[in-house]
Amino acid sequence: MFAPDAPAGLPAVHETGPTIDNARQSMLYRTTIYRATHHRTGSTIMTAPSLSAQVFHILLALADGPAHGYAIMQSVEHETDGAIRLGPGTLYGAIRRLRADGLIEETADDAGEVRRCYRLTRRGRGVMKREARRLERLVESARARHLLPARGT
Repeated sequence: MFAPDAPAGLPAVHETGPTIDNARQSMLYRTTIYRATHHRTGSTIMTAPSLSAQVFHILLALADGPAHGYAIMQSVEHETDGAIRLGPGTLYGAIRRLRADGLIEETADDAGEVRRCYRLTRRGRGVMKREARRLERLVESARARHLLPARGT
């Protein structure tokens, strides 16, 4: 089996490890560990952990442009049909971590209001695209095993 984010052409070992239970990791990242081993040198290459559903939806809410916190909460709730409801503490804790990791940045509000607005950085968009591709591969695997209907059905 190949690790989803392993560099092309490198054989990989897929391992699932224990979830890291600290405040920073538990919200921002799900910590399934993927390890790729270089076929010539034998060195181990660690790939980035996948994003939590909450964080992916926060980034998704910012994909179309800057938004303030309340708009992000509304977007996440709408996109998930109410399955994910972010409270202010959860949202702003995630925003603080996402800013510290360089995935989003604060920006001025277009309407000239006092609210803080946030937008994706180039790095944040790249992380979000990588996660979307990872999720797409999971869905394709589920379809191949007849767990989901084929496309267009």
